[in-house]
Amino acid sequence: NFDAFMNGMQSIGAQPVITIDYGSGTAQEAAGWVHYANKGGSGYNGPVPTYAGGSGSGHNYGIKYWEIGNEVYGNGTYGASWETDNHTHSPATYASNVIAYSQAMKAVDSTIKIGAVVTAPGSWPDGVTNSASPQPWNTTVLSTACSSIDYVIPHWYAQNPGSESDAGLLGTPSQIAGMVSSLRSEINQYCGSRASSIQILVTETNSVSSNPGKQTVSTVNALFQADDYLNWLENGVANVD
Repeated sequence: NFDAFMNGMQSIGAQPVITIDYGSGTAQEAAGWVHYANKGGSGYNGPVPTYAGGSGSGHNYGIKYWEIGNEVYGNGTYGASWETDNHTHSPATYASNVIAYSQAMKAVDSTIKIGAVVTAPGSWPDGVTNSASPQPWNTTVLSTACSSIDYVIPHWYAQNPGSESDAGLLGTPSQIAGMVSSLRSEINQYCGSRASSIQILVTETNSVSSNPGKQTVSTVNALFQADDYLNWLENGVANVD
């Protein structure tokens, strides 16, 4: 549960990134989570989890980073559907809800940072348009919600299952500088005076997007991961998971 997770984080001095339930949750639930996590103490009147070990007085974990949903573009907007989403499936709906979630959560704790899901430049569904998404995902989300966010969240996997190549994998980190540059250009275009303060957090990356095979636990992937992490960081992202 959440408290057990946070005990682990505190024991090693780590800073967590919490993914809010966007698909089947509400802005009020998200605000309640921030309340429970960061605003506990004497006189606490916020929500109390129903799991064993939930604190009746909340906590003061001081969690800074909160992301609104996970890979929300995978809700069926572009055909593929692996993410639960009870809202209308479109980047415009997601963007407007990011604003609502951010306002509700920051009303509880104005010091937190809110992240919005974006597509990694050059990776599906970056640049794709259709009737549900007349403009690309990043264009819609950033132009609508940038005033309400503090960072963006791309995920990047170098290969898709069935097309793994050791030599190919080790060459892919050379793409990272261009991806960061493209994403930073989009942020600059749509976020105006706030652009320089918008961070990039890569909250998922690995060799293959699903169905990992032996390459994933091989020396090849160890070499790739070192290059992967350091290329993102060298090009200015704030975090790599």
